[in-house]
Amino acid sequence: IGSATRSIGNLFGQSSTTYQLNGSLAGIIWQGARFKSAIDAADAHTQQQFIAYQRAVLNAIYEVDVHIIQYQQHQKNIEHWRKLQTLQQAALTIAKQRYHHGEEDVLYLLNPQRAFVATQQAFIDAKRDQQRHLVRLYQSLGGGWPDQESGKTEVSPRY
Repeated sequence: IGSATRSIGNLFGQSSTTYQLNGSLAGIIWQGARFKSAIDAADAHTQQQFIAYQRAVLNAIYEVDVHIIQYQQHQKNIEHWRKLQTLQQAALTIAKQRYHHGEEDVLYLLNPQRAFVATQQAFIDAKRDQQRHLVRLYQSLGGGWPDQESGKTEVSPRY
């Protein structure tokens, strides 16, 4: 510092090295504040991404839970319709026997047949709904579907 200036009065002047050094220190301090702001912004972005990740994981867990519950409820419906179908089949058998023995007319036979067909349709619908929920459960767990031509499994993106 002393060798760059020829007089003490010129020590802090524009042409001295000290003045230029002070300016460089001020620039470094200002740059440091800018870097800190950039780091803070990056931290905020990272935190937003982490929250989005947590939300996606919680939504996935929720979807799996919902589809498991729905699958189980449809299993109960299937059991209900299976039992009712068995009872309707027994009623239809009795009605057919009574009709064939001449104890009852055709109208007596049609009602149990209609009820049996309606019960069969409800049973089929319940099985279809259960299979749909099984597929949705599989999808919510991230399962892929095998390609018919290549045999490779493709996983479709969820989000």
